Formats: sequence, structure tokens, C-alpha cells
Amino acid sequence: MWEGIEYIFDISKPIGERVTKLTINGEPIKMDEEFDVVMSSYRATGAGNFDFLRNRPVVKEIQIDITELIADYILKHPFIHATCNKNWQVTF
Repeated sequence: MWEGIEYIFDISKPIGERVTKLTINGEPIKMDEEFDVVMSSYRATGAGNFDFLRNRPVVKEIQIDITELIADYILKHPFIHATCNKNWQVTF
């Protein structure tokens, strides 16, 4: 799941047709829109059944492990307010 995007999945539909609603900031996402997405190098190689990400252009590469980035953030922000924005729903 990506933050800022709202999803509805209908798992009774065939694979490839299960996303029935996809919006960002309340507006429908157009199929020809492009977005820059932050992810680990593991995911960027298409691992974990994310083949559609394989061979996509890398916009920026950071040579710091994600666990180190998270640890640094927590050290700088010791009080983290976690919320649940309920931006996804599964139907069938």
C-alpha cells in the first residue's frame, strides 16, 4: 500500500481486474499518469511478485540501507504518532 492513495479491491474479480477504485487526493488516477515511487532495491528488482517494477528507470538511488534511514529518523523524532487512515478496502 502506498500512502496518499485510496484503493478498493474486489477479490471476486479476475486477477488484473480487482482494483475497482484508485484515487489520489480524492481524484481518480488516470491510467497514463506517471509517478515517482520510493522503494527498496529488493522491490525495485521485481522481487516478491512485483515483476511489473523490473527494468523501470531509477530516478534516484540512495546508498544507505532502509533500516539505517528508519533508525536515523527515529533518533531525530523519538515520539512517533502512528495513525490508521483506512485508505483501502477489500470487497468480494
